[in-house]
Amino acid sequence: MPLPSPPPGATTKEATAAPPPDYEAHYTLGVAYKNMGLYEEAKEEFQVSMNSESFYLDSAPMTAVCLKEGHHIDSPFVGSRQPWLIHGVRGPCFHPV
Repeated sequence: MPLPSPPPGATTKEATAAPPPDYEAHYTLGVAYKNMGLYEEAKEEFQVSMNSESFYLDSAPMTAVCLKEGHHIDSPFVGSRQPWLIHGVRGPCFHPV
């Protein structure tokens, strides 16, 4: 038995796209969490704001600071074996120790 079709003008979950996150709000919240010593929560916010071209260069090192200050000394640059290539700009080369 086939499912009935939706009424005209109705939208499905697939058809409605979620708006992009407010990257500035995530970055600012990350800074606030970091200043309160909530490093795991701050790291999560910075990882969201890293998806923005405007906030990537600020969010990436803040994530590393959170890992360092949260005593995750071994993991700030895990997985970044390649030099950072950010939107056509070559940054410093960071490798795991």
